[in-house]
Amino acid sequence: GINTASIGDLGQSLKLSYGLQNFSTTLRFFNRNASNNYRFANITQPGSPIEEQLLAGIKQTGILHETWFRLGNNHQFDLRWWWQDNDRDIPPSLDFNFYESTQKDQSLRLSGQWQMSLPKVLFFLRGARFEDNLDYTDNFDYVGNSYFTTITSEAEARWNPRKGIIINGGVNVQDITAKADEYEQEEDRRSLALFASAKWEAIEESLELVLSGRQEMVKDYEIPFAPAMGFSWKVAPKLAIKGNAGYSYLLPSLNDLYWNPGGNPDLKPEQGWSSDLRLERKLSDGKNNNFSPFQDVSIGGYHRNIKNWIIWLPQDDSWIWMPENRAEVRSYGLESRLGGHWQQGHNRVQWRVRYDHTIARNTKATADDDPSLDKQLIYVPRNRAGLNLAFIHKNLSLTYDHEIIGERFTNSDNSESLPAYHSGDAGLHWYRKFDNYGLGLNVTVENIWNTRYQIMANRPMPLRFVRAGITVSFQQR
Repeated sequence: GINTASIGDLGQSLKLSYGLQNFSTTLRFFNRNASNNYRFANITQPGSPIEEQLLAGIKQTGILHETWFRLGNNHQFDLRWWWQDNDRDIPPSLDFNFYESTQKDQSLRLSGQWQMSLPKVLFFLRGARFEDNLDYTDNFDYVGNSYFTTITSEAEARWNPRKGIIINGGVNVQDITAKADEYEQEEDRRSLALFASAKWEAIEESLELVLSGRQEMVKDYEIPFAPAMGFSWKVAPKLAIKGNAGYSYLLPSLNDLYWNPGGNPDLKPEQGWSSDLRLERKLSDGKNNNFSPFQDVSIGGYHRNIKNWIIWLPQDDSWIWMPENRAEVRSYGLESRLGGHWQQGHNRVQWRVRYDHTIARNTKATADDDPSLDKQLIYVPRNRAGLNLAFIHKNLSLTYDHEIIGERFTNSDNSESLPAYHSGDAGLHWYRKFDNYGLGLNVTVENIWNTRYQIMANRPMPLRFVRAGITVSFQQR
């Protein structure tokens, strides 16, 4: 396939697949060269003049490969690798527009799995190696290089002693090594984790219960046992209630601890309880009804109470960000979804609406005059909504996606914020199959309403632009 955009973006992709009954392999290649010279509104200047961003280019090349094969009836092997190279310009912020920087990074992901099947037991052995190399430079002659390696090994067993019961357990070992110019020395972390769970279908096709636990061990940390439980109850043919509750524990990353400037070696791990409850109702299967405005509806709520929440925050008026622990963060909210459709002959209209309400506050002061007490966390909107529409006629489809994002505060005391905004994307897609090949065309207008908005402060997003692409697929039978 080939894709392009009016802001100076050209990409190519290729996918090759071959499969037999006991063997399948896929190779994917992609390349992208984008100048990304997009227009934006400079809100720091009188009248918010329209300017062009000339420092947002990116070059990407990547290869992905997946192969699986079976040996006999009991053994299956899965192998995957993914290599990617990126060379990108980092756009300067509006309040620091004389700063120019580039980042070159390479990543390599290797993973494999062996699965052995017995009448009532499945055994898994998994292994993975991730390598990430990053070179950063700027126009102040700063050069920063970093190299991360993560090696993971895991063994798991799943036992099905009787119908409706599945018990599993395993062990996970991980070794992370990091070298960086910003570190005073090479840093590493080794962890060992034991995990287990039990799933019980208490009432066939009606009530399912899950109980799980995880115990992780890392040097210099006293990590508590992390239990969790969940249920799914089909109270009526088209009505279900689902819920989960559990304890979580998150160690600060090596960058959180040691990055210079900004790293904080005094960070404490996050830990706390979380729970959620959701009601789902599917009013129709969508196959026989020509009009179903509420084909599926779901509404749910969640609550989290996390101690020592880790969050990166800007330091005073400088460009440096630093991770800090918030003594205790309480977050709770509402999530709702609604989907439906209308169909007449070859014409079909389908829609999906979503709305999220989120409260995330620091509930304990770290000092007597802590200005962040009871304030919303930065960049977490209280309100968020969206709409997805699609009109489909045979091989042609017209889509429209709209998103509404509420006000987001940009500092801890909530004295500064980014205004709410809404934006939309419209697309036209066509695809047709021929004897042994398929042809697809697509055109998308992004930010069709030319909305002037920012996701991060002083980093404006592109105004209206167009993307287009063509895909060709061949099949050898």
